[in-house]
Amino acid sequence: MKAKVILIAVAFVLCMMVCQTGCILKEKVIEIVLTNETCVDFEEFSEYAVWAGQPVSVDFAEEIEDVLEDAGVSRSEIKHAVVVSASYGVTDFQQVDDWVISGAVEVRRTDVPDGPDTVLAYSTQSVRDALGRMIRADLYKPGVELLSRALEDFTDNVNPILEFTVLNGDVDPDPQVRGVPIDFKWKACLVMHIVVVQDLEVPDPF
Repeated sequence: MKAKVILIAVAFVLCMMVCQTGCILKEKVIEIVLTNETCVDFEEFSEYAVWAGQPVSVDFAEEIEDVLEDAGVSRSEIKHAVVVSASYGVTDFQQVDDWVISGAVEVRRTDVPDGPDTVLAYSTQSVRDALGRMIRADLYKPGVELLSRALEDFTDNVNPILEFTVLNGDVDPDPQVRGVPIDFKWKACLVMHIVVVQDLEVPDPF
């Protein structure tokens, strides 16, 4: 993102240097792709294989505002946005025995009634193998569409609040059978590309 902004600034300076010798400026519409990564931290502790984790709230509007501010653009300049990838990784795991887990992450809006919908899933994932890594996850259309609606509302000066919840569906071996609760910390990340449009004056060679 920063590289794109710098290139635009350099192009503008070069245009001004050329125009010192006299030229006609032409207004040109350009598109800039900004990247926003939303990461959510979860703490899991369960005596059972199936559980719903504690919901984690994210101020989606604040995250997007930070990206726009860094690039020097405003909400009104957003053309469209798309969620391009999802990933997850374990950040803390200190148990001796490993676990293999399957489940999903749901997202919903808390500022308006929307969702919950599944946004990503994980399947037969070793907790130990995920420690210190970020693993690509499958995206699910209902959750992605909810995020798209949130961004559309953001451009209309609404401030969306998102809530993410882990719904774990299976653990092997079952913690209840093993007699030891599963205990680890992890995070899930969503990457979104935000396309903004700006007007830029450039020299007209003709």
